[in-house]
This record gives sequence, structure tokens and C-alpha cells, in this order.
Amino acid sequence: MNKNTEIVHDLGTLLEQGKEFAGRVRDRASKGLKITHKAVHEHPYKAIGIAMGIGIAIGFLLARRSPKED
Repeated sequence: MNKNTEIVHDLGTLLEQGKEFAGRVRDRASKGLKITHKAVHEHPYKAIGIAMGIGIAIGFLLARRSPKED
């Protein structure tokens, strides 16, 4: 094989590996989404509290990083 043929072959292999990886990530994300959906519907107030706590923590961290304007 010449150099161009090897490059095309390698790119094809990488593309296939990328597609397989993306499929695995999509499957895991889908499973996680289903579990989260079920948990939120079974414990809505707990989910609201957790989301609010995370939002407050992120807001606090972002407020500390941004420069104060006078």
C-alpha cells in the first residue's frame, strides 16, 4: 500500500471506532437519563432540593470569580 492508501485506511478505522464510542456513550447516557427520570418522579421534593443546592453552590462560586464592578 502506498502512503495515501494507508492514511485513508487509518481514517476509516478511526471513524468506525469513533462511531462505536459514540454509540456506547449514547447508550450510557440514555440509561442514566431513564434512572434519573424515575428517581425524580419518585422523590420530586428531594430532587428540587438537590437542584436548588447545586444552583446556589454554582452561583456562589461564579459570584466569587467575577470581578466586582463599582
